[in-house]
Amino acid sequence: MSEAKDILVIANLNMDLILEQKDLHQTGRKKYADSFCLSPGGNGNNEASAAARLGVPVALAGMVGTDSFGRQLQESLAGEKTDCSLVQVTEKASTGLSLILSSAGQENTYWDIVGANACLDEAYIRSLEPQIAAAKLLVVGFGIPFDSAVLAMELARSHGTEVMLVAYQSRPLSDELLSLIDILVLDSREAATLAGIEITNLKSARIATGLLLKHGVRQAVLVHMKSRFLLAATNGGTRTLEAPRDYQLIDASAMDDTLAGVFAGCHVMGMDPERAAEIAYAAANLCGSRFGAHFSIPSEEELAELMA
Repeated sequence: MSEAKDILVIANLNMDLILEQKDLHQTGRKKYADSFCLSPGGNGNNEASAAARLGVPVALAGMVGTDSFGRQLQESLAGEKTDCSLVQVTEKASTGLSLILSSAGQENTYWDIVGANACLDEAYIRSLEPQIAAAKLLVVGFGIPFDSAVLAMELARSHGTEVMLVAYQSRPLSDELLSLIDILVLDSREAATLAGIEITNLKSARIATGLLLKHGVRQAVLVHMKSRFLLAATNGGTRTLEAPRDYQLIDASAMDDTLAGVFAGCHVMGMDPERAAEIAYAAANLCGSRFGAHFSIPSEEELAELMA
């Protein structure tokens, strides 16, 4: 049985296969990539690692298959500070995979195989109720079945555990479901699904975050437009953080996860939303400035420097 942790992450676990392609204008039937990286990942893995590297006690729940990718993921998880005793192995499906095409200065393209992540059924979520009840913050995303994510949020609310929804794979949510969420983190592309407004600039981001708070989100909404800005909105106001003018986006594979994980860690440490957003955005930008998905997440030493 896993000991109680400040943060419980319930989300997808994937093996990431990342192709770096510098020339996006190749026209031949056969196209060439410039480099390749095989990286343990998935939103859950990345978010948990980013939070744990702050020194916050974090537990990760999810599923992998019995295949070689599943074994590699388990081996990599053992090297992190995250408590992975809740991660289960299933024979029902292969380990989740994400094929990522990365190009500097561009949004990544993803092809996902859900695999074992689809096996996080409601019975599994209910088995985690003691850990959900004991945590200060539940971090959950839609890389697992929707009904399971909702159940996890409902259980957290019933036990007084705060909820962070990382909605990078958005779908419409009712006001009732939004009211289960304390902190909502989303990419600017996903906001139109949730808020009904396409985000193209800071003005539209402010309108979207205001609507989401009005319709139920309890504490904060963070909207991230990679290489441009982060807007953190609370009922008390907004904080805008813009990327440095000379910022070079190399690989966005783990930027969003780093942002969410670091913000979660700062939040349970008691930081106010503005300071937490500042550190999380700096960490996300550092992550995006280098290639390698999970391997690009800032180290403990780098995060300590950002917090100093």
